Amino acid sequence: MKKLFFIITIALISFCAKAQYNDIKIGPMGAGMILTYQRTISENFSAAVGIDIGRYGEFEILSGGGLDEREVIFQRIAYGFIGEFRVYPFKKYVAPKGFFTGIHIKDFIVEEQAVDITVTNNVFNAGLNLGYQWVWGIFTMEALTGYGFSKALSIDSDRNLLGPEHQYDLSNLGIFRIQFCIGVVFPKFKKLD
Repeated sequence: MKKLFFIITIALISFCAKAQYNDIKIGPMGAGMILTYQRTISENFSAAVGIDIGRYGEFEILSGGGLDEREVIFQRIAYGFIGEFRVYPFKKYVAPKGFFTGIHIKDFIVEEQAVDITVTNNVFNAGLNLGYQWVWGIFTMEALTGYGFSKALSIDSDRNLLGPEHQYDLSNLGIFRIQFCIGVVFPKFKKLD
């Protein structure tokens, strides 16, 4: 609950502040997709909120024996909310253009499905990232990489029914972050005078 409050607080601060530019971006993030809304807070700061969904693993296994053999798909799907605060340290450009570094927090649900079992777990991730955002008029493109620390907040009690080969440590999910996005900026981006 505290993390959701923190994400909402970041969003409200970014919406209430006198902002210069907004952008909406979409792109792949690891094995999933992300949709973000970013708003500048000042010439060197911005805040962003987003949602993502991804498939983090799909495995084929054999179960049964003899003529009874069949393929079973095990999959791990994650979806969640992400909040970011970014600093654009160089004065050459105005945010959101140029090199940035920042922090992110992410709260996501991990669903693991095998045969007739579906378990739902909650994982929290926080970390640091850096990247570069290009802006051409109303179009934007960004490349980002980062590292975070994850903590499984709640584990479904039926997770032990999945079998030992699927008992992946959920604290390892979402550690590395690689993201490439394209989008639009509004109002039209102008060069710094």
